[in-house]
Amino acid sequence: AHCLGAASALEMIACVMAIQEDVVPPTANYREPDPACDLDITPNVPRERKVRVAMSNAFAMGGTNAVLAFRQV
Repeated sequence: AHCLGAASALEMIACVMAIQEDVVPPTANYREPDPACDLDITPNVPRERKVRVAMSNAFAMGGTNAVLAFRQV
């Protein structure tokens, strides 16, 4: 099921909590790394790490796109 209009609000809460709690949320269902992709991935379990900024991308079913950027102050 999809949360529809509430999905972006849930993402916003996750971003703010990551900054407040200094925890990087995991990438769900991450199974196999791509050797050509040199990214610092957080697979399947959260990682404690200083979080100063977070960004949420929202892509609506009607074609609307929005980005929220958060920063610790």
